[in-house]
Amino acid sequence: MGKIDKLVINIFGAPGVGKSTLARKLEKFMQEKGFYPFLVEEFATYLIKNGKTDKLKDQTYVTFFQSKLIQKGFEWSNLLITDSPIDLGEIYNQDPKLDYTVKAMIDECKSHYTSVNLFLRHEVATRVGYSMDTRVHTFEESLKIQDQIMEKFRGKLILIDRDAPLENILQIIKNSVEFKEFYRYWGEVIENRIKASKD
Repeated sequence: MGKIDKLVINIFGAPGVGKSTLARKLEKFMQEKGFYPFLVEEFATYLIKNGKTDKLKDQTYVTFFQSKLIQKGFEWSNLLITDSPIDLGEIYNQDPKLDYTVKAMIDECKSHYTSVNLFLRHEVATRVGYSMDTRVHTFEESLKIQDQIMEKFRGKLILIDRDAPLENILQIIKNSVEFKEFYRYWGEVIENRIKASKD
């Protein structure tokens, strides 16, 4: 377990499932409720948008920079939300020779915080609206990645209904052991922010 004074809300899911959309909505909603999380976006998306998809083959490169984004995020807030959990480096790494290095980088990154792991699953709506824009995986490949995530992180993920009200998702987060530990550390500060947001 990482340090309880820092918390990352990880939104797990395969490409195109709606992680980024949920992350942005949840960030805004939690800010309105006085929590002030910082959103750490996916480094891989940056690479795709900038025509550097060849870099995706090297998960040591991707994982390194994703971990740097997380570290940078903690300069802004002790509560982060990300649509790109650092653990996914293990799923996307295709070079067995890099398995140990990628895992070591992930473990080092995670040693500095604790996390709540939410999981979005593909449904009929995601198949209909699936777009290859800023993606390198087809829908069928995305389904295979979903299966890999579910298998590797079995028992560590909280399944979230993509249509669930944000209030319900926030309550699920607040009910987690990890958030309660974080809250015990920062409770007074959070309560003052919540009170201020209502005034």
